[in-house]
Amino acid sequence: MKVQKFIIGFVSLLTLWSGALTQKSGSAVAAQVLFDSMSLPSAGEGITAGLSPYGQCFETGSFASYLANISVNLTPLPGPAGGLPSIQLYLWSDPIYSAGPLGILNGPAYPNGVATYTPTESLLLAPNTIYWVSALGTGGGYLSGYYWPAGIGIPVGNPGYAYHMNYLNEHLEMQVQVELVPEPRPLALWCLSGGMLFAGSRRMLCRRAALSL
Repeated sequence: MKVQKFIIGFVSLLTLWSGALTQKSGSAVAAQVLFDSMSLPSAGEGITAGLSPYGQCFETGSFASYLANISVNLTPLPGPAGGLPSIQLYLWSDPIYSAGPLGILNGPAYPNGVATYTPTESLLLAPNTIYWVSALGTGGGYLSGYYWPAGIGIPVGNPGYAYHMNYLNEHLEMQVQVELVPEPRPLALWCLSGGMLFAGSRRMLCRRAALSL
């Protein structure tokens, strides 16, 4: 019984140690740009954010990542009755928003130019997956919103497209930054594997000893 408790404690210690190494390695991971269409030449068109449900999509890379922030370029467009809506960004898994938002991003409620929005909670993005971003408004006067311009060309990072437009090379001005999910260090995996092998061998020896008695 004492041997079994020792083995369990030893393996648990190795597991905690490997987790600490993984967390330590992940703390140095900085946000990096996944998608950027901010610097593209103007396409001469866009949408009215806050009124239009449409937005911009992006595709993740081959690794899982956490969404760090999203920046968009929004210019106020007061309606005839005045009063602008307050803006929030929403992350979706499909272009028609049938499944509900995956998350909400908060930032300047009344932007005037490039504004950065961050998730209200941790959002894990799956690898090789397309996500959609919309800027929806609350309140405001009649026909008030924000102009969200589009650029034309190939954006930096993984290509996305403004799915409301007819041309796949037009992209609403947006930048997406992510933090890659840290992978366990080889030493941590080796320690964990070694602990499991050690525990298995001790169990086998204990069984053989019991049988021999």
